[in-house]
Amino acid sequence: MAVLPETDAQGARVAAERLLRTAKEIGFRPDNAGVKIPVAVSIGIAEFPTDSSQREQLLELADTAMYLAKAAGGACVRAASRVDADVWDAKNATVSMLDGLVTAVDNKDHYTRVHSDDVARYAVQIADATHLSRDMCADVRIAALVHDVGKIGIPEPILGKPPP
Repeated sequence: MAVLPETDAQGARVAAERLLRTAKEIGFRPDNAGVKIPVAVSIGIAEFPTDSSQREQLLELADTAMYLAKAAGGACVRAASRVDADVWDAKNATVSMLDGLVTAVDNKDHYTRVHSDDVARYAVQIADATHLSRDMCADVRIAALVHDVGKIGIPEPILGKPPP
């Protein structure tokens, strides 16, 4: 958590995006080894007093925004002004269930999880850029995550068959 006194939401977004770029460039290098492990950072922003004047609610909004950024595929910033806590609570159980379903598909085909997460991230970015409602963006993410769910029922010899 970072508290940025005398910084509005736009200034916090600039700082957060700089942090995202730096994390992407540097990555994680265990024991200063030459191997760079990619790092995805999810950031939630809440502004005092615009989003809330109460400390606990402000932290909860920033935390919820961070989890929404993570649910959108990570490596992004989400502002509390775009968060509806009631919608998040209702969708949270669905997201957990879908994560289990996507994991089941991944157990069948390991490429699918990364692919589904990528598709979901890009789909949500497009939905957000076209100013779809939060509910519609959530639906787009769900559809993107489960677009390969049919792979569960395909036998391994067919699924793993080399092309063509």
